Amino acid sequence: MNVSRRLSWVALGLVVAIALFVGMRAEGPRSNLQRTQDISEAIRCPECRGQSVADSEAAIAAEIRAGIARRVDAGETDAQIYDFYRGQFGDDVLLRPDAGGITGLVWILPVIAIALGALGVGLALSRGGALGGNGASVSAADRELVSAVRGGADGS
Repeated sequence: MNVSRRLSWVALGLVVAIALFVGMRAEGPRSNLQRTQDISEAIRCPECRGQSVADSEAAIAAEIRAGIARRVDAGETDAQIYDFYRGQFGDDVLLRPDAGGITGLVWILPVIAIALGALGVGLALSRGGALGGNGASVSAADRELVSAVRGGADGS
């Protein structure tokens, strides 16, 4: 593969990486109301089990939403609030699992596998492996052999 083609692949990779980085960045400081809403959407209703406390109409969900609002207004971090409710109701109260440790690997390994697979396919195609362009030249004897086989297949 020539240098300009390699550089174009590197440039494409950089553009994708930068786009992913920019997309993952936070948009700035959130208001207390937005933080309360985000946290409420991430905590499972202990009574409903199928809904977040933001979506649930159960009395306990309303109490939890009010508690989240009080904690946000008191200046607690999101992590502190999640830890409090995890302590109250157990680890499965969180609808969004922690992205660290083993759980983080579960989320990142498929992305890495897809990226490596795409890289492998790109390399195979750039070398012509999938298209039969392995750099071998066709000799006159090879051409005659193919012609002989084709002639015999036609019934002539």
